[in-house]
Amino acid sequence: MPLHRPRSRPRPSGRLGNRRADRPVGRPALAAAVLVPLLLPLIGASPATARPLPIPPGPGEAPATGAPLPGVGGGSTPAPGNASAGIQGRTPEDRLTVVIFDSGRHDGRYELRCHPTFGTVPDPQGACDQLDGQTRWDRDLFAPVPADAQCTMIYGGPERAHVSGTWAGRPVDTDFSRVNGCEMARWNRFSRLLGEPAHPSEG
Repeated sequence: MPLHRPRSRPRPSGRLGNRRADRPVGRPALAAAVLVPLLLPLIGASPATARPLPIPPGPGEAPATGAPLPGVGGGSTPAPGNASAGIQGRTPEDRLTVVIFDSGRHDGRYELRCHPTFGTVPDPQGACDQLDGQTRWDRDLFAPVPADAQCTMIYGGPERAHVSGTWAGRPVDTDFSRVNGCEMARWNRFSRLLGEPAHPSEG
């Protein structure tokens, strides 16, 4: 008995057949295409396609990459000769204030700055050179005379001085006088800073 094959439905042709192929995306698919990008930030997804493009910086603005500008931040090289204190890689400023008493000639308050050099002492450059020539990294340049020092009891005069500030990274707060041989010798080591006494003596 011959098998009966069902008759196949004829395929539509013409404009009616192409209408289904050209049918636009339905409303559910369109809604999904709109809502998915909006929901991605809420669920923590961050695909590359959802990231906004960076906006080029305008004139004078910092780049959006977070890189430090030249001369700002830890990656910059400090400018030579800058003596600001407390900044990494830069030396503290050498600055001293001198007050002279009972000198008979130049009592008063004086300032000295070194590296670079300027000030109101009579010879700023000579004072800086004298201090630099005696500075050692392992020694306090302005240390007082030791209490057990053997000093000649020679009175050098009534001159007194007080020096304060910072030198070679060390705080300075010390007094000078000329009451004996040791104190006279110490004064003479700083003569360009403290000034020559009215009656200089060899200490």
